[in-house]
Parts: sequence; C-alpha cells; structure tokens
Amino acid sequence: MKNLILITLAAFFVGNSWGQDLTENLKDFGYGGKKLKNAPKEIYIHQFLVNYQMTSSGSETSTGGKTKAEMAVGLTGIDANDVQEITDQAYSYLEKRLTDNGYKILLAEDVKSAEMFEDWELFKGGQPNKSQLMGYLTTAPTDGEFLIKGETKKGKIKTGILDINPKISKAIGNILIWNSEINFQYCRIEGNSFINDASKLKGTVKFIVPASAIAQSSEGFLGNGSIQTKQTSAKVVWKGKGKGAAAEAYINVIPKKDYEIEGVVEKKKFKEYVSPSPSVYTNAYFGILYSNNKEVQVSHQVQADNAAYKEKALENLKKYIDTVLAAMLEGQ
Repeated sequence: MKNLILITLAAFFVGNSWGQDLTENLKDFGYGGKKLKNAPKEIYIHQFLVNYQMTSSGSETSTGGKTKAEMAVGLTGIDANDVQEITDQAYSYLEKRLTDNGYKILLAEDVKSAEMFEDWELFKGGQPNKSQLMGYLTTAPTDGEFLIKGETKKGKIKTGILDINPKISKAIGNILIWNSEINFQYCRIEGNSFINDASKLKGTVKFIVPASAIAQSSEGFLGNGSIQTKQTSAKVVWKGKGKGAAAEAYINVIPKKDYEIEGVVEKKKFKEYVSPSPSVYTNAYFGILYSNNKEVQVSHQVQADNAAYKEKALENLKKYIDTVLAAMLEGQ
C-alpha cells in the first residue's frame, strides 16, 4: 500500500510539473492589480517580442595590452524558422487565453488613428532580425503588426527612457495594454586579465530564461568587448494618470533570478587563456589554450536538441503568459 501511494504521488508530481518550475521563479513587481476590476474587457497588444540567443562572443585585453583573448560561441540545431514557429504558437496561445476569458483584443489597425500615433510606424512580425540585441534573433508573431516610434539606421526599434504604456492606455480610451519581451539565452562569456599580462575568457553554456539577457560582442571599448542587457519582462498596464510611468494598475512580471531549462543544449565550458610567455600548452578537457600570440580567435559550437528546444521554449513561454494572466485576472 505504501509503495502504491508513493507511485501515485510520483505520477501526480510528474503530471503536474507543467505548472511549476518557471512559474515559481516569476514575480509580479507591479502595483494596483485589484483595481483592474474597474477596467474594460479590452486589451491592446502593443508589443510581443521574444529574443533567442544564437551567438555569443567576447574579448579580453590584458591590462598592459600585450595579450588579447577572443571567443565566439554559436548555436547549431536551431534556425530562424524554428524560433519564429515558437513565437507564433506562443502568441496564438495568448490570444486564445484572452478571448476565452472574455477579452476583446485590439491590434495596431484598431488604434493607429489615435493622435499620439500620428508619426509612428508599423513594425511587422514574421521576420526574425539581428538588429535589436547583439547575438540574438528577435521575433514578433507573423500575424502581428505593432506600432513603434521608428527605427535607427541599424534597424533597432527606438525606445524612450520612460515607460510609455500608461500614456498609450490613456490615449486609446484607457483600456489594458500588453507589452512583453521575453528572452532565451544559452551562453555567457566572462573575462579576466592578470598581473602577468595574460588574458582569459570563460564561456558557460546553460539554456536559461534570464532575469536580464546578456548580449555580447568581441568588439568594444579598449578591446574588452561590449555588453548590452535586456530585462525579461511582461507587463499589463491600465489607465494612465499622467506623464511617465503613472498608471492606475501596473502588472510587471519578471524572473526573480535566471531559470535554467534542462535537456535542451549540451552542457559545456569553454576557456581561452592567452599568456605573453613563449610556452604553448593545450588542455583539451577544459579547452584552455596557452599561447605567445598577441591575439587568438577561437570559435566554438553548441548543439541544441531541435525537438527539445522547440517543446521546452514554447512550454515556458506559455507558463510565462499564464503567470501574467493569473495576476491580471485576479484583480477582475
């Protein structure tokens, strides 16, 4: 009997694991959710973006400038069509959850006549691009069109310092605004320089939903690469009360910390060490290279399981969506 109970409990936890894990790592850092009981059953999806890291690179120049370590790590097994498919399915899931709960969804076509959008442009989904975040493919749903302030010469969406979502809500009749940008990351590169004028890079491979995505390039200030960050976040905002971030209700669901997703990419650690000494030694296990060359550029590849990547990325996007909707519906 005891064994039967244990087996039953094990089956229960396996069968219900879908609702755990990432959900437990997400938290609403907003305010005023209970006031949503007064909000209309309309929601404008202002932004739905998913960023997938495809390459990670970095460099480290020693303090004296005598050595420079470089590293570039690329992901194989996943392409632009795969990540676009994931985003499209997640967006369809969001639409269904909203309509099932009685919400009318407004798109760019429905609100573009508002005065504040007079000089804005349409950003069309279905075209993954590399312009938004270094090393990442940014995707928007194929069937989606979103209003943006414009794009830079490099194709990056223009954004301001202040959160504009409360202002948008006010401008289109004080309805709910959905705005999300969720990230998937598989590699982080960190560098060090030493008193002997050596330089080192370490690359750690883990497939995660990061609290903030780290975007890296081997080009940057003083030869030490450049870094950008992008917070993982999904918001529902209602009723702008004034300028800036003022809103009646502001749901902002973000990860409390990085969340690792197992079984998607092969786990690896890469190290590149460049020494000013003439000795050369290679340790194949750790991938460490000692060299008297001033600059070394080594490429590495990480293999993703295509089926696992698509399944688990979509599963966790759905969990994220469900967590935001739970916070939103709780106040209804």
